[in-house]
Amino acid sequence: MIQGEGWYMIRELLRQGLAVSEIARRTGHDRKTIRKMRDAPGHPALEIRRKRGSKLDPYKLYLRQRAEAGVLNSMKLHEELRQQGYVGGITLVRKFLPP
Repeated sequence: MIQGEGWYMIRELLRQGLAVSEIARRTGHDRKTIRKMRDAPGHPALEIRRKRGSKLDPYKLYLRQRAEAGVLNSMKLHEELRQQGYVGGITLVRKFLPP
C-alpha cells in the first residue's frame, strides 16, 4: 500500500475529481491500487514488522565464550558450530565476531 507523501497526493487528486485511470497514469500506480485508496475509510495504519531471529542466535553464547578464550578464527568457529548443528554461513559468524 502507498504511504506518506504519495498517499496524500493521490487523495488530493481524488478530491479534485480526476478519474482513477488518469490518476494511475499520472502516478504510475495500478488502477486497482488507486481504487483501494479511494474506497478506504482513512489513512492506512502503520504496519509494525516483527523482527526475525538470526540463525546464529542459539550459538551466540558459545561464540562469546570462545572469543573470551581467545579463539577468533572465524573458519574454525564456523566448523565448530556446524558440528553443533548450525546451518548458516560463515558470513554471519564473521560479522558477529569482534574485528
